[in-house]
Amino acid sequence: WLLANGTFALAVLIAAAVVLFVILRSTWLFWRNERFKEKLEWIILEIRIPREIDKSPRGMEQVLMALHALRNAPTDVKERYWDGEVTRWFSLELVSFGGEVRFFIRAYYKYRNLIEAAFFSYYRDVEIVEVDDYVDTKLPRTIREMYEEGYEMSGTEMVLGREAAYPIKSYLDFESMEEERQFDPVSTFLEILGKVHKEEMIGVQILIAPADYKW
Repeated sequence: WLLANGTFALAVLIAAAVVLFVILRSTWLFWRNERFKEKLEWIILEIRIPREIDKSPRGMEQVLMALHALRNAPTDVKERYWDGEVTRWFSLELVSFGGEVRFFIRAYYKYRNLIEAAFFSYYRDVEIVEVDDYVDTKLPRTIREMYEEGYEMSGTEMVLGREAAYPIKSYLDFESMEEERQFDPVSTFLEILGKVHKEEMIGVQILIAPADYKW
């Protein structure tokens, strides 16, 4: 009886130790990851697009592939558990200021030249300019100030309906080369955002990060 109880007590202690270790490890990683994120310096690049672009959507695929090549990840124990390194992400933003639609990309500041090179390789007519954060320049600094000035705010978050690895595009070509040149995947967004009232502002933010190569 004593042996059985002793074995049971030992098993409980081992299980508790394992659970405690997992909790402490997770808490430590969360803290170090947040410290790493706090040190990141961001820039906002505005992508000024000419009215007419004769490139197909495949050009943007190549830009995204170039961004994927910038992937960073912890490679040893120090980088993972002490530096708290995480894969840096990008924010692709489509914003309408009273019907004036503008495109932005928010990224780690050291990536600026590489991002510009990726875009200019496929879209030679675009202009890329570093700008101030429109959230700071266009909106009050706090929610209280926003309501005091008569603003109203609402937001939503879209969730994937299928697994994250489900391919958005499952075909290689459009019906014809001519159709491929004319097809614009964001035309619906632009049509809606272009009809926003002058006193309104709408932003669409897409967060992307390079996936692990194991995928």
